Amino acid sequence: MPVKQINLPVTGMSCASCASRLERELSHTPGVRRASVSLAAERASIIYNPEATSESILIEAVRRLGYGVSTEKISIHIEGMTCAACVAKVEKGLYEIEGVISSNVNFATEQATVEYIPGIVSAEDMKRTIEDMGYSVPEKEILEAGAREVELHVEGLADALPEEMGRRLHMLAGVKNVLFNVPGERIRVEFNPLQVSLAQIEDAIRETGHAAVMVAESGQTEDTERA
Repeated sequence: MPVKQINLPVTGMSCASCASRLERELSHTPGVRRASVSLAAERASIIYNPEATSESILIEAVRRLGYGVSTEKISIHIEGMTCAACVAKVEKGLYEIEGVISSNVNFATEQATVEYIPGIVSAEDMKRTIEDMGYSVPEKEILEAGAREVELHVEGLADALPEEMGRRLHMLAGVKNVLFNVPGERIRVEFNPLQVSLAQIEDAIRETGHAAVMVAESGQTEDTERA
């Protein structure tokens, strides 16, 4: 019977009793052959039967005990999907990558949102898997882990100065990218929510004399120009 091993980065353990409790509970989880928890390394090493359990189930078992598992999310723009079967194929392919906890693909926005364990799998691994399935990931269309992307409607953008608006937005710590769709009065902003808030972005746009309203999150716009 095949077995797999996963090393989960665990947060929230404060003493040896925490590690012992977690190790004991994981060892009794159906499908787990052996579990070892290190308080010093803040890591749980688990050998399990992938036919009886999964990484997401093991992570949920850790979280039910009150501890955390350090995971990250990224958003990937995918081109070439033509139907629901494509969506299901990509979701399944991404989910089967070791270290991927969940994958959700939106056909309308051509966007895949993936939760994963850093250090086990990388964005490049996911990109390669998608391309091996016959789809494409445009360069720079993978949002950094922890990044957020919003699309804003800005009234009167055609009469504004995109360069000035872009300059003000780029002055905000945490703003990574700004793209304009002037005819459509839309701006797409990629930012780190740990460094800057959506309200601060909207305020920066308002300072140029224009109101901004969020219309989408992690969406894609067309005919955009980089600021």
